[in-house]
Amino acid sequence: NENVRLILVGGQSIGDDLYQHARQFFPKARIVQTYACTEAGSSITFLDLGYSTANSVGAVVRADVEQKPKLDGATLVGVPPRHIEIGIFDERSDKSNLIFLPKGHMGIIGTRGPHVMSGYWSRGTTSIRDERSLQVNDWMLTNDLGYIDDQGGNHLYFCGRVNDVIRTGGESVLATEVENVIIMHPHVVECAIFALPDEKFGDAVCA
Repeated sequence: NENVRLILVGGQSIGDDLYQHARQFFPKARIVQTYACTEAGSSITFLDLGYSTANSVGAVVRADVEQKPKLDGATLVGVPPRHIEIGIFDERSDKSNLIFLPKGHMGIIGTRGPHVMSGYWSRGTTSIRDERSLQVNDWMLTNDLGYIDDQGGNHLYFCGRVNDVIRTGGESVLATEVENVIIMHPHVVECAIFALPDEKFGDAVCA
């Protein structure tokens, strides 16, 4: 369909197969990957994956995106527009102490700006704790892990959910990284990693 000019991708990163199909069926569409959060006016960052040709002005072709250095399991999800701030915070952050992390370090993704909601109905306003968000000093901390590129710019990488981190034997294991390794086996179609209580390690990593 040549009438479609813009496709916004949210919820998860667009896979290679779906990307190629979209290119085939919507040859004139610009494809933009987003990182979104309902409590923050939906989209926080945008990654322009370009048009159907590599000569599009201002567009980032997918090959260039894939060549950027990144941590294992991380996905580049773009940069925020001018009215949105993003930051990375230590998981020990709370209402009385926000601990900022430098670029290149993985932590909880936070955002600040006019796009952030003031609170949930009948649950208070700017200082709320919920399964999905913590708001303090105008910053909203999501339940997502990521880091900001330390090679310049303000590129955000998504690494997974905070709940995906399993503490076992004093170490932090990111479930998605284990899943990515297991799924490489040719006999594995799908897998999910989760924690079960363990007397020796506190939690055991299970598949």
